[in-house]
Amino acid sequence: LQARAGQAVRRNGHPERRLPNVLHLTFAGRSGQELLDRARLCASTGAACHSAVGSPVLAAMGFTHDEALGSVRLSFGRHSTIEEAETAAHRLLEALGV
Repeated sequence: LQARAGQAVRRNGHPERRLPNVLHLTFAGRSGQELLDRARLCASTGAACHSAVGSPVLAAMGFTHDEALGSVRLSFGRHSTIEEAETAAHRLLEALGV
């Protein structure tokens, strides 16, 4: 995803000390929710009670308001497949126009 999207996407969190099934991304200059809608993906942009104002947790981590609104969290379960993860990546790339 990052190889094709370049600066349009940033992976957040520690590169090694992280949960293996969760991927948190920020899409520069984009609305995370609009991107997920265009990609036809069900994922999280944060707590529902903060969807319009951005996450206070991300703000505490130093994210700007726009970065917080442009962030998505993809979570995979034990029954998720590589094919499903690849499909999600392809749909996000299409929604980004790359």
